[in-house]
Amino acid sequence: MSGRDTAKSPVQRTRPANLESGDYPFASLLRLSAGLAYVARADASRTPLGVSGRLAIALGYSIRAKVPLQDFWDAHLHPSDADRVKKRWAGQSTRKRVRDPLEYRLLTKKGAIIWIHEESVLGENSDGAPRCVFSVLVDVTKGKEAEEHNLSQARDLRERVKELNCLYAITHLAEEGSVEQMLERVVCILPEAWQYPERAYARIAYAGRTFASQGACDSQWMQSASITIRGETVGHVEIGYRSLPAGAPESPFLPEEWSLLRGITRRLSDAIERIMAQEAVRKSEALYRTLAKNVPGALVGLFDRDLCCTLAEGNLRGILSKHRIEGLSLSEVWKDEPRFLLQACQRALEGHETAEEHRWHDLALSIHTLPIGDADGVRSGMFLVQDVTERRNLEKEVLEIAAREQRRIGQDLHDGLGQLLTGLMCLSGSLSRNLHQVAPSHVAEADEITQITRHAMTEVRALARGLMPVDLDSRGLAAALQELAYDCENLFNVACDCICDDPVRVEDPVSSLQLYRITQEAVSNAVRHGQASLIRIHLSQDPSGSGLLTIQDDGRGFRTGAKPGTGMGLRIMKYRAETIGGLLEVHSRRAKGTTIACRFPLSVTRQPPRTFSEER
Repeated sequence: MSGRDTAKSPVQRTRPANLESGDYPFASLLRLSAGLAYVARADASRTPLGVSGRLAIALGYSIRAKVPLQDFWDAHLHPSDADRVKKRWAGQSTRKRVRDPLEYRLLTKKGAIIWIHEESVLGENSDGAPRCVFSVLVDVTKGKEAEEHNLSQARDLRERVKELNCLYAITHLAEEGSVEQMLERVVCILPEAWQYPERAYARIAYAGRTFASQGACDSQWMQSASITIRGETVGHVEIGYRSLPAGAPESPFLPEEWSLLRGITRRLSDAIERIMAQEAVRKSEALYRTLAKNVPGALVGLFDRDLCCTLAEGNLRGILSKHRIEGLSLSEVWKDEPRFLLQACQRALEGHETAEEHRWHDLALSIHTLPIGDADGVRSGMFLVQDVTERRNLEKEVLEIAAREQRRIGQDLHDGLGQLLTGLMCLSGSLSRNLHQVAPSHVAEADEITQITRHAMTEVRALARGLMPVDLDSRGLAAALQELAYDCENLFNVACDCICDDPVRVEDPVSSLQLYRITQEAVSNAVRHGQASLIRIHLSQDPSGSGLLTIQDDGRGFRTGAKPGTGMGLRIMKYRAETIGGLLEVHSRRAKGTTIACRFPLSVTRQPPRTFSEER
């Protein structure tokens, strides 16, 4: 046999070896077919008489394998398509012409699916009766997959649109009404977002109440998710089906629906929290207004992060009032005067609570600012400005009366009891000298009386000096502070320096007394609590023209966690400073000492400076 005879074409090489008798029409075409094709009997069974090599290979047969033609369709026709396809074939077997195309699925030997588009032609006997069928097959698997993909995408798109509509509706419904009103409306729109809306129902449980859509029941097909606010579960949302359509899977919920349910609960959680916050704000606003209206001589207000006054109540003698600031920017209203109010509000937005007092237009204003916020930070603030002018005047008058009474008692002790003790000491001295001659054994007792009397005189003078430490002349405060420093060194064995700049003169005796008491308390705290070894007292004038009294020590400072101003002594010092129109500042660091500074108004007369050492 020649090489040409033995050579096999690609078509012959893929042809299976079990083609039946070539007497059938189209047999030669099947042998030469380069595509998918088969020849079958023209009856209802459509039993193949032969298949093309490409079809055999597509179904998973090797080149030399024998294809089981008798059981071909049972082995390779997809079970879901078998009845439909065989019914069509049975109808085609009674016609003389077969033109209807047919699409169905074939299974390979490994179970893979091939989508087939089939078109057939009948082969006839000499008498015109159908003898065989020649079918040409086209693999349309990729097209079917693309079509399924497009249908799936379209279906998914429809579901996503339903989900977006649902979430948008929830957002819209949450803009008005209470939480209960929102949930009553939301529960009715939830079923529309699920795969089988006509069979779905929804239930929402919140705060001991249950909100349900029409047809709600207890179902075996149900999914639920919790409504959580700040980590606490406050309710849940339940979606279920009363029944399922034919052909629905046992688990009818799509993965996207589970995600949608969680998205709905998150949206509801945010909406409920926002509505509750709005209700709290409305209640707080009503409470603030009620309280503010009942605070005499005060202006109360709320402001936001932009320093815009959102609420105000009250009137301060027509100078500061609700109508002048509510709804306006405080940075514009108070940009010039009173700027100290703006600065206090700015500190509140930084998270600092402030309580201070300022003089303005002959008024004494008590200012209290408070930051308002939560775990996310400061969101707003509140200010309270109160006219305390009359109270401060009365307090100052009371202090003046107390100071005059103390000075009177001190003067009486010094001039009255002091003089009597002086006379008694002289008499006891004279008695001691006389006893040396007549009764020497009693001299010691007379000397003891003299010593006791001298000690009593020292105590009386100390009491008198404590009750009236500051002389009434304009140089009294400096002298009293220097004397205090001297006593501190002698009594406590602590180095204490005092510098009083002579241009600084405190004309008001009440102010002098209060500044002395502040210094006295600060020195006592430094020795008793701070365990200081060095204390510095400095009376000077700051650049703004006010007096400045500074007491600084090298003690251990405040304990860890202690806050300046929380002790009784510090509160009293601040109160004394406020009564004379001053401001007390306390700075302390652990193991770094404490500095107390008091700024106060004064009148200044310039003279050469003096130091404690020169005075001594």
